[in-house]
Amino acid sequence: MMNGDRKEGICRLNVDGNGCDYLRILSDLETKLRNNTNPKEKIELALQGALMFYGADRAYVIEVDDELGIGVNTYECCAPGIAPEIDNLQFMPFEMFPRWLCSLKSDTPIIITDLEQIKTEFLEEYRYLEKRSVNSLLAVPFQKRLNAGFLGVDNPKRNVEDPGFLRLVILCIVVELNEILLQEWRERRYASIKQPTIIQANLFGKLEIISATDVLKDDSFTNESGYVLLTFLLLNRKREHPLRLLTDVIWESTDMGNPYNSIKNVVYRLRKTLACIGLRDLIQASHGTFTLNPNYTIFTDVERFDDACKRIDNSSDPAILQALYESIIGLYRGSLLPRYDFYHWLMPKTLYYQNKFLHYMKRYLSMLYREKNYLRVQELSMDLLSIDMYESEVHYYLIKAMLMSGSKTLSQIYFRQAEPYLTDEHMQEVKTLFTSCRT
Repeated sequence: MMNGDRKEGICRLNVDGNGCDYLRILSDLETKLRNNTNPKEKIELALQGALMFYGADRAYVIEVDDELGIGVNTYECCAPGIAPEIDNLQFMPFEMFPRWLCSLKSDTPIIITDLEQIKTEFLEEYRYLEKRSVNSLLAVPFQKRLNAGFLGVDNPKRNVEDPGFLRLVILCIVVELNEILLQEWRERRYASIKQPTIIQANLFGKLEIISATDVLKDDSFTNESGYVLLTFLLLNRKREHPLRLLTDVIWESTDMGNPYNSIKNVVYRLRKTLACIGLRDLIQASHGTFTLNPNYTIFTDVERFDDACKRIDNSSDPAILQALYESIIGLYRGSLLPRYDFYHWLMPKTLYYQNKFLHYMKRYLSMLYREKNYLRVQELSMDLLSIDMYESEVHYYLIKAMLMSGSKTLSQIYFRQAEPYLTDEHMQEVKTLFTSCRT
């Protein structure tokens, strides 16, 4: 963590009280950077420069992890008397900040001169920032080689709407981030989660448990009973479950003579596996049953998926919607826990999330088609049909996108092959479209 109150003095900029002399700050920064070979210290110097130029409370770097779909505060510099936030910003799900995703893709800055102005349209972001005493901010995206993310300042008191200095500083920061990444590649493979009490659990496609130290893949869990117990608790962790229910979940119709000891043996073996990534105490005994340790903060891709769907329902901005739809695609890596989806407790959830995914993707297809993004319609339709070949609406949009992108003959051939899967309504609409194109 980097804090403006540091006393070492090894890399302190020489700027007077008001810190608003652009050329002086830039010149001093350039001199300090030239004489320093430590990448992390150079990042700190750059953040100090941004802090002073903008008269801000806090300057920081948010790095983006595409694989996990999160933003992580990796570096910060705080003005004297300002409490650091870096430890509280170690897991920022993309779906909570769709506007920032749009900014990253379009390379446009985020400028908030008055937090109250975004309250109506971006209530979740408003609450998130208000909780951290942010009244205004300026953030610039970067996306170079190995890194992507934002350089930002909170509560700037000068140059509030001028991202120019941040754009200059970011050139230095990106170079140093790349250098750090190359130097510490193995260590930083799982550095997206830095807090030992934060866990990311992925359950779509294959089980994946990510801690601050390492990752457990699906095939790391060799004991079926332990796998089933862990995934049941992860998917149903809002309440405590009686011991009898846990035995029914693991062994279904088999009658266990001593349920507590039977599950205790399962937990013992499961803990040995979890210990490989420093999570031996993730499962604990509590009130005569077994639960997840409440001292851990757990994020699951399933909960993030549900959250993104709710945000879609409450959003009308096309750019925000597209970012949210794409985040759903990134989260849904396959059906829910396919390794053991024959368990009776899991089957309804698996079907529910597949249908939910297809429901929102058909809405996305409709939006993409209206925006005449026919290539993306075709690409997405093919992916969806690999999940469910009987989705008439997906075939319908695929045929229309082929036709509208100029592939008339191909669309007619595909139409004949897809007829068994089309409803009467969709079939008639496609025939009408073909007729209109001939005329």
